[in-house]
Amino acid sequence: MLDVLVRATFVVRAIFAPAAFAAMLAATAGLAQAQTGETSRPAAPTAIPLPGQVPQDEPPAPPVAAEACDKGAAIPFDPRTIAAPVYQFQLEGQTLSAAGALRALVAACRVAAEASPDNPRVAYQLLRSRYFDGDRTPAVIEAARRFARDGVSDAHLLLFRHGTQTDDGTVTRSEALEHLKAAAGLGNLEAEYALIQAMLGRPRGVMPADPQEAYRRAAALAKGALAGNAPQRDAFMTELRDVMRHLVVSLPIEEEGFTDQERKAAFAAAKALQASGDPAGTLLVAKALRAGRGTEPNPAEARRVLQAAGGERKAEKVMLAEMLIKGEGGPADPKRALDLLRDPGTRTVLGRGPLLADLLMANTITGPLPREAIAALEHDILSDPAKLKLAALAEATRLRLERPAQLDRNLQRMIGEGNREAAFALARLLLSGHPQFDEPARVRPVLARYATQGDYEARILSVAAQYAKDSDFDLRRFQTPGAGPSRIGDGDVHAWIDEGVARNHPLALLLFGKLSRRGILYPQDDEAATAAFIKAAERGNIEAMLLAGEAYDDGKGIRKDKVQRLRWWRAAAKLGSIAAREKLANAFVFDSFDKLMTLREGVTEVIALYGNGQGYRFADRSLPGGIGNVFLSSLFRGGRFQDAGNRALAAAIMDGFRLAPAGLEEEKLVPLVKALDDEVRVEIERALAREGFLKRPSDGFFGPEAREALRAWTEAKGPLPDATLPGAPQIAKAAPQGTPGTDTPPGAGSPEVAVELVDAARERAFAVGNAAKSDRDKIAAIRMLNTLARYGDHQARWALMKNYHQSKLIRGVVSGEELMRYGIDILVSKPRGVEKAEFEMIFSLTSLFQQRKAAAGARAFFDALRDDARLQDALVLNGLLKQFAFAPGICDALLAEARKQGIRDAGGEGCEEQAGEAFIAFAKSKGPAGVEIAARKAAAPEVRKLAEAPTARR
Repeated sequence: MLDVLVRATFVVRAIFAPAAFAAMLAATAGLAQAQTGETSRPAAPTAIPLPGQVPQDEPPAPPVAAEACDKGAAIPFDPRTIAAPVYQFQLEGQTLSAAGALRALVAACRVAAEASPDNPRVAYQLLRSRYFDGDRTPAVIEAARRFARDGVSDAHLLLFRHGTQTDDGTVTRSEALEHLKAAAGLGNLEAEYALIQAMLGRPRGVMPADPQEAYRRAAALAKGALAGNAPQRDAFMTELRDVMRHLVVSLPIEEEGFTDQERKAAFAAAKALQASGDPAGTLLVAKALRAGRGTEPNPAEARRVLQAAGGERKAEKVMLAEMLIKGEGGPADPKRALDLLRDPGTRTVLGRGPLLADLLMANTITGPLPREAIAALEHDILSDPAKLKLAALAEATRLRLERPAQLDRNLQRMIGEGNREAAFALARLLLSGHPQFDEPARVRPVLARYATQGDYEARILSVAAQYAKDSDFDLRRFQTPGAGPSRIGDGDVHAWIDEGVARNHPLALLLFGKLSRRGILYPQDDEAATAAFIKAAERGNIEAMLLAGEAYDDGKGIRKDKVQRLRWWRAAAKLGSIAAREKLANAFVFDSFDKLMTLREGVTEVIALYGNGQGYRFADRSLPGGIGNVFLSSLFRGGRFQDAGNRALAAAIMDGFRLAPAGLEEEKLVPLVKALDDEVRVEIERALAREGFLKRPSDGFFGPEAREALRAWTEAKGPLPDATLPGAPQIAKAAPQGTPGTDTPPGAGSPEVAVELVDAARERAFAVGNAAKSDRDKIAAIRMLNTLARYGDHQARWALMKNYHQSKLIRGVVSGEELMRYGIDILVSKPRGVEKAEFEMIFSLTSLFQQRKAAAGARAFFDALRDDARLQDALVLNGLLKQFAFAPGICDALLAEARKQGIRDAGGEGCEEQAGEAFIAFAKSKGPAGVEIAARKAAAPEVRKLAEAPTARR
């Protein structure tokens, strides 16, 4: 529906060329020069309609000025007008594109009004030209009211425009609507068109939607004679009639509330338009077939109609793209949809932005492209869903917008219309720390309506805004009596936070933790603060995850634990936190001893941050020449980067472009490759040559040919799949499940057995083992532990692994395949309480070889590699293989099994870097083996049975 109205507006402006303005400019050539900056405009006089002072420039002769004024500001639908009408939308166009012309027009009308002070026609022409030149003073508005009372329909329309486009309070929304109705009642067809638009929701909130009344009025205009001053058939009226005819056809197809007879008539009319070659008919026929309006639903035929049209019109391309995305009327084809939506001609089509943004951020066709997604949403200027999605994307990425004020205005307009989602979207954006919206002081007024009504989310967000800045935590501020008019009182803060803490509301828990950490309103208590952060983190609060990680890092209120620190930062990164990704990248540099992290975290994600211009180092403001470029100079040198090997490091860097294709832009790619070591550049070129993208020898210079090859490789490879970060905790959507902050076995998904039952089963197994007096009792205890180990319990896995080499009984119960899987998981997860796991693994693998079970262990190795995404990181796997190299026969067994599996290019040693690269490629191509998850599911009922036995609890 709206696309027809948008089309009408733009077509009218294009057809009705302002010839009158050209004549006027010629007559007043020496009066003013065209300027575009509003700050350079002369201050307009406030008295209306008294003529103002004549400018110091030599004024034109009064007859010339009068003619220029009559031609440039002629009043439509007024019998006193003596020239071709100039409509308000044309003057508005001059406001946007030709400020100098309007200033010249104001000057001409001022001179004409001075010469004819009693002429109301000239006086109103001066008023309307001044209004569109930017004079919105109360004097101008009051003068417009006087002209409206005298029956000037254009004055009524001007007051409607002012009341719906500004918020200065001089014309209320209800008053604006009355003026619009009055203008339409006086025969002003521009007002009639605006009234029909208001009935269809443009602008929103002017009046309740009434498509049936809009249909009736459009039909009357399409059939009846068009009134107005001479010439009777100017371009506007001709186009207006055409638009009304199209509305009569489109409304029954696009809107609810029409009868079957009206819909059938509209579909028949749409078919006639299509047969006549009118492209609007093709679009309407496709819409009718898709929705079953006036005909039977037939999405396949709708898609055929759009495809047969060749996508000549931009709206057709967008509709076809939507059907291709959803798979309506045929197979889904998101890649073709992306091509259609990227067509520059579709930028102004309503609804295009969210479709394109979703494709660009889905990580299915390309790697995420947040900048392009934001640009697409910003271009969708009339779509409310686009504004909400834009606010959410800006909050998540903190990337700068081209037109932040426009988003702010649109959200405030939606808020004024009672849109709760818009209010909370703006509030969250103002709290996000986004460089263009970092205004937490505005949150409380934005949410005031809902907070007053008792909306808890609005209240707790308002409290969060009050404490958003570090300065708000100045203790001295709270020693001053009185809350002040702009601050929520301490009593309300206490009550609202306590209410949320009682029901485990994540934001309330976060605020309680922050205040407790600083000793503000609550006693200073690091333990209570950290416990609150962890609770909030378990319920999905990203900031709480970051703070929980910091608490484990610093030992504030909890014992230091590097594993738990990484687990919470990884959880936040998985939810899209830029700050968490930066924290992980920083931690990677110092991970040489603990070896807890992956190349994906330390290298690939850094390349993605750089490519998208995100984070402290690489934000827009830091490039070029800022901290981002300083950081580039030391990128990937020292620390764990040296452990990876140049080949693995090159692969991780290349994957970074799959994760953020924006980094392939020349201005970003050139400084990046120059910052890399020569050996790494050579390895990237070699990789491109091996896969057929680079046709020249690798020299490490990374010139234009190599950069184009990298772009082609990235496009061919497609986006990098989302990573399964090691040890990330399960985040409960409602009530938390499982043990908070404990390790989750690879591929395990949500826990199937309650944590209390797992603990009870483990307690029973150890109790039986400690009390065992015979081998039979010991074997029973070992079998219990193995049941828990198969389920994924780390304590059980560690107990079996560290004793495997010295216990014949354990070796008789635990198979070689199980031992390999348990040991790999322990080495990678590094659970709390485990010490010297690397040495115990070497002893166990040696025992495996001595029992001639190395081949079975090698098979389990490849199953684990396929099931556990953590192992598919070159740095993690190479570290593991280096440990295996100390156990006799294991590397040979891996190589032999690799050959059986059909793995090529593994080299001559099963534990070298080349072999690891080949193993990872194999695992990614084959996909999960499902061994781990199958073992866990099979063990779950046994664990439950073991826990519920009568002696499980004492």
